[in-house]
Amino acid sequence: MKTGASVSDSEGTTWTLGQELGRGPCARTYVARSADGREAALSISHTAADFRAQADALAAVCVSALQEQARWYKGGRRTWLPELIDTFEHEGRQVLLTPRPTATLASRIKAGAPLLALLDVLLSVSVQLATGNHGHLLPEVIHLFDDGSTRMIGPITPAMEEALPRLPAGALGAAEAREVLAGTATGGRREAL
Repeated sequence: MKTGASVSDSEGTTWTLGQELGRGPCARTYVARSADGREAALSISHTAADFRAQADALAAVCVSALQEQARWYKGGRRTWLPELIDTFEHEGRQVLLTPRPTATLASRIKAGAPLLALLDVLLSVSVQLATGNHGHLLPEVIHLFDDGSTRMIGPITPAMEEALPRLPAGALGAAEAREVLAGTATGGRREAL
């Protein structure tokens, strides 16, 4: 998918993709706008075309991981996840639709936010994660909202944790996932998966 593409959710609302907000081992996230002016963050699983090696296996893992993430969002036990507006399939890909954040911790750091403000965010994150492990905590996945709340997106699910390490080391995306699972990932946006 690219900026300007449209998808329809499970209720028939059409969302047009805007700027790419980021990408992780299993999905790309875009700003999405509905015809009535609502904005959201739309995460869509990668396809085989997004990978160079073991493409079909990696794409299947991505769909499975986002399906499991959707169950986590709906479960309500992980209070650090944002509200799930909708989850649906689009052309064989899994889609998660969540509220659009005002900023991310990464954007606040880049903008030179005062240390005290950054520490407030990190304190909020640490308190929230007392209810469960995220597994892929980077400044880019810590979302900040107008109401002062902080939420994290893109957790490593058990299905993802189990499947990705079994993929060949040469498979792009699998190597990044191994770094995440080992705690050695450098983070940041990747230009190619």
